[in-house]
Amino acid sequence: MKLTLLIILLSFSEITLGNMACPWIPGTNSSTVLTSKDIDITQEKLFIKINKHFSDAEFRIQYYINTNESGIQIPLLFCAEKYKSDFRVWIDGKKVEIKQIEEFVKQTKDTKFHKFRHYFNKSDYDKSESISVFWSEHVGDVYNLSDLKYFEVNLSKGAHCIEVTYTADHYTDIGDEDFFIYSLSPAEHWKSFNKLFVEVNNTAFGKEINTNLGKPLSGKLDSIATWEFNQLPNKFIEVTHAIKEKGNQPIARTKNASTSSLYLIIAASLLICFILLFLVFKPLRG
Repeated sequence: MKLTLLIILLSFSEITLGNMACPWIPGTNSSTVLTSKDIDITQEKLFIKINKHFSDAEFRIQYYINTNESGIQIPLLFCAEKYKSDFRVWIDGKKVEIKQIEEFVKQTKDTKFHKFRHYFNKSDYDKSESISVFWSEHVGDVYNLSDLKYFEVNLSKGAHCIEVTYTADHYTDIGDEDFFIYSLSPAEHWKSFNKLFVEVNNTAFGKEINTNLGKPLSGKLDSIATWEFNQLPNKFIEVTHAIKEKGNQPIARTKNASTSSLYLIIAASLLICFILLFLVFKPLRG
């Protein structure tokens, strides 16, 4: 009897802690690119198309570049993880193969990535190089060189367009808001920053959303809104949807999750009390 009760108690405890341990559910981390020192990005265009449930969004980013040399080269490095569908890249309309940097490549020096050295900080611990990418004002992740993606292509000297597409999963701050994030912090190391165009297409979802980009230059946030910048507006772009209804109450999805956790807590507490009473009164019955 004791063993059975103990197993049930441990099961309840594990489930309860599993629901309480994490206040948010992570989504896709993606950022603007790291550029070779020979590349100048003249304009970045970011298109975000939100689906009808605000659960994922199509990201399409166009980089208009100028390169001052020709030949086989690596113009950009990419940082993206936990995306929902294929991460694809086109250059001048032609699809290119994306590769993962090998794990044994820890430094840019004396490698084909040496033209990206200005992004990386050297670690005295394991002699590897890493870059910090910020997802909010004071929160970011540290990425090693081998965490990044790249492609090699034969570029002619002059202007080119590189386009990146993928589907991003949303973040959920439980009981508060859903949001998508896109880091701009690598652009602080670009050769120069010229223009940034952002379009958020919210026609499928259609409900109220917010961004940290200020008032749109054109359009509305419940349909299609656009912005243009000649300097970095923030370290990151955030598109959010508050998980609230009228009366400032959580929507049913969050409420049900919270209620389930509450029931588990109550059940586990009652079970603990039952076991304690059983252990205390059993000797008295004997």
